[in-house]
Amino acid sequence: MDLRKRKTEKNRGFSIVEFLVAFGILSVIVTTVGYMMTTSSKTYSGLSTEAQLQSEAQLVANGISELAIDSFDAGNTAESDYTCQIDDSVSDKLVLLSRTRTESTRYRIERGDQADPSDKNKLYLYTQSYDSDANAYTGTESKALLGQYIEGFDVKLDRVKDENIISFSLTYNKNGRSYVGDYQVLMRNRAYADPDAKEAKPEDPQLRALTLTPKLVFIDVINNKPVQYYKDTLSASPYTITSGNEKIDFVATPIYSGTPESTDSTWSLSKADANIFSLSPETGSTSTLVIDPSQSFIDSSCTELDVVAAQQSLKKTARVKLRIVKKIGLNSSSGITSWKSSYESAIYGGSKAAEAEGYAQPNGTVIVMASIDQYNVNSALDWKIYYRASDGTGEWTECKDASYASIAAASTTRTTNTITLGSSATNSMEFKVEATSHFDPSVKGSYIFGVVPTKGSGGDGFHSRGFYVNMNDYFTKNVPALQGNGNERQYRVAKVLDMWFDAGSNYDVDPGKAFKWDKNSQCLYIDYDSFQYSSEQRATFYGSFEINIHLRYIDVDGVEREYGVYHYPVHGVEITPTGAGSVCIQKGKSSDLDVHTSYYNISKREQLGIYVKEASDTDFSGNLNREGQEATNKYLTPTVTSSYGDVNTYVDDMTINVAAKTSTKDYPADYMVVRTTVDDFYNVSKHGNSKAYYDFKVYVANVEGQGTYIPGPNSKFGSWPSSIGTAVGSATEVSGIDTTGKTVKAKVYKDGNKYKCIYGSSTYTYNKTYNYWKK
Repeated sequence: MDLRKRKTEKNRGFSIVEFLVAFGILSVIVTTVGYMMTTSSKTYSGLSTEAQLQSEAQLVANGISELAIDSFDAGNTAESDYTCQIDDSVSDKLVLLSRTRTESTRYRIERGDQADPSDKNKLYLYTQSYDSDANAYTGTESKALLGQYIEGFDVKLDRVKDENIISFSLTYNKNGRSYVGDYQVLMRNRAYADPDAKEAKPEDPQLRALTLTPKLVFIDVINNKPVQYYKDTLSASPYTITSGNEKIDFVATPIYSGTPESTDSTWSLSKADANIFSLSPETGSTSTLVIDPSQSFIDSSCTELDVVAAQQSLKKTARVKLRIVKKIGLNSSSGITSWKSSYESAIYGGSKAAEAEGYAQPNGTVIVMASIDQYNVNSALDWKIYYRASDGTGEWTECKDASYASIAAASTTRTTNTITLGSSATNSMEFKVEATSHFDPSVKGSYIFGVVPTKGSGGDGFHSRGFYVNMNDYFTKNVPALQGNGNERQYRVAKVLDMWFDAGSNYDVDPGKAFKWDKNSQCLYIDYDSFQYSSEQRATFYGSFEINIHLRYIDVDGVEREYGVYHYPVHGVEITPTGAGSVCIQKGKSSDLDVHTSYYNISKREQLGIYVKEASDTDFSGNLNREGQEATNKYLTPTVTSSYGDVNTYVDDMTINVAAKTSTKDYPADYMVVRTTVDDFYNVSKHGNSKAYYDFKVYVANVEGQGTYIPGPNSKFGSWPSSIGTAVGSATEVSGIDTTGKTVKAKVYKDGNKYKCIYGSSTYTYNKTYNYWKK
């Protein structure tokens, strides 16, 4: 019984769970195998398609190569005669010329009609025969299909002339796959073919090729003399050119089939200065380039020349290049300003430097830029800086003390360098920056600049407003004596003990607020804001008036005394220029306007006003010396560059830097008026008191490429004439101004409906839309 039971258990089938597990495993295996087979199929299909594209491209390339190998010339333009040319602007055509003993053929290869979608990706071969005796093509040009699915055919012929190599690429696109093949063909027959040779008899010698050595020569010119030369490459060792043997040999080697009567070439020079270079002999297998060292290489315009060897119709050219530095010019690109007449005033106490081309600010930086007239060499420069007394006396001494000046780099491969002035650099010095060519140390350039003088102190502030005036100094140094009681004698003040004030009957003022007296420091402060004038009297504060001072003092004899009423004068305010009243500024550059505010301490920004308008306008702008208002004018941006004073520092000289904007295309037709004001005085006087402001004339240079303003037909001011001539001979003279402040002259005339201006050696045409003279 147990036996039968065990047999039954062993013979039963799979359970459902076992069946499902087995089925799942089998499904995973089938899916994986199927995916691998699909992927392999796709990969094989892709590789097969790419291989097919390469094969088809290679067949077309082989066809082109076979034609090119047997051709003697290649180009991309087909001419009417049996020639072809290379046009650098054409890259999708190839023209080949082939000749056998019995036949001359031209092949032209290019893609189909690009306007026809069914034809544009086909590449065709056009063939036509040429009759050399009739000098004409015969029959019609045949057309054959070279290949299909060609999206690009790019031909490069830059190596044909010297290396006989054609480079081309084919871009195939088929069934969504692309292939780009690059190919090179050596034109075997070109190296041994004379395209102009007639059908020679087998025994006639034929010129197959011509070589010229060396192909390239570099000559080093140092100190205006040739010193050495290189053959073909600068990496080779140079050959020394010795005195009395300034020569370079060239060899022309022809290759003939057969034996010619002569293998001599004809020699010539191209683009050479005949005063310096000559060839000898003019016929032969070799020729020598002879150099005359007595001539000036720097003054010659020749920097490259060609040595040409010719036999029959073949020519070979060797290029000769001079490595030479002719001149170095230095100029400043930033950090330099021009000299102003105000620098010679008592405020600055400066003097011009003997040879300075510009002036740098004390403790400022100057960027110097070199312009180098050089050929086939780099721009490596060696730099030094020198100094001497500004009056030009004494020798230039190399500056090695950074407290005077320092230079950023002693050697550069760029053309700029930075000079930093130290704290010891003053207006009594001038500096010379020198740049020397690293290639040729005999060629140098220099730039000389002076130092802007430092503005002196504003003074003691006597008779002024807004400043603590030391009244002890005033009475002891500026008042000779005070009249005693009964006028019996005068007493000099040795020390002020105390004083009290009144403003007289004409002023509605609280002396305690208007006049601040500090007994300890013995200073008197006349406050702008404490005067309580009526509206009719307020402007009087800016005119001349007196303060009544009651004084207690000790005289020089040590006796304490009192003085009843001393009339202390407060002088009238007036704003005047300390420099030029008219300036000219180029767009992108700036100039300083200097003003003096007599008897008025500028202690805060709102006390100085800057207003701008065009000369033809009636109204000025708002005050541009306010936060956020500086750049609101269309043409100019004024910025106060001076420091303001305070109650202890007296400042009555201000500098306003005015920049001409580049952001506008047009120019003002006339000058711009920049009005500088003692602003509270200006507003109290309702703009009517001329002492409260000064109007500068600022011209924006309007001659293209020049720092010059010349009036035009849109100008309503200045020297534009009411009538002008209509030809150069009858041109009318007008006056303008340049950026140095000098008056310049130009001639204007009308040519049809255009206005012309002759300035210097150039002629300009007036653009009436933008108000400038265009070259």
